Amino acid sequence: MFEESSDIFQDMFLLPPLQEISSDGSSDEQPLFLHGVRKMPFWRLLMAMEQCKFSSRAEEYNLDSGTAQILFQEWVSVLELTCMWQMAKVCERVIEEISNLFHQVGHQDLIYLLKVLDKLGISEIRDRFIEHLSDGLEPIKLIKLGIEFPIYSLLINGYAMLAMQKGGISTEHEELLGMRTTSKLF
Repeated sequence: MFEESSDIFQDMFLLPPLQEISSDGSSDEQPLFLHGVRKMPFWRLLMAMEQCKFSSRAEEYNLDSGTAQILFQEWVSVLELTCMWQMAKVCERVIEEISNLFHQVGHQDLIYLLKVLDKLGISEIRDRFIEHLSDGLEPIKLIKLGIEFPIYSLLINGYAMLAMQKGGISTEHEELLGMRTTSKLF
């Protein structure tokens, strides 16, 4: 199953074994250790690999917030494994699962996801999550997040919302942003 889903594992097992030394993963007595891989993300990865054979649509979840958060975090950790082991088809499935859950989790989980997406270099789905995150945050928070990560679209959305809000830019926001940035916004 791993050889079918992953270029890394396929290439690893295609290598000819050394004659006198048994290699990792060649038998039950000589297992392949996956250092740093936690049990639950690995289990979810196996589930995603199996689901890829049968279905291409993830089901919509309707969970309580605590369960949704745990499930979301597990799927994000599976996303990291799929990228690490170059499992493109499984990665697509995992992204579907994450997409079905991201409406049910808090901003901190979405920020964590954005960090992971940046680390993994997955930009094609990032904008969808940024848009959802932008809907529920104050402009100044969006600006701070945009600067911290750096996520240009969060920064621009935050600046636009701040400049267009009723009453304009407050003195408090001016102090947080600095005179130079505030004058550019005006």
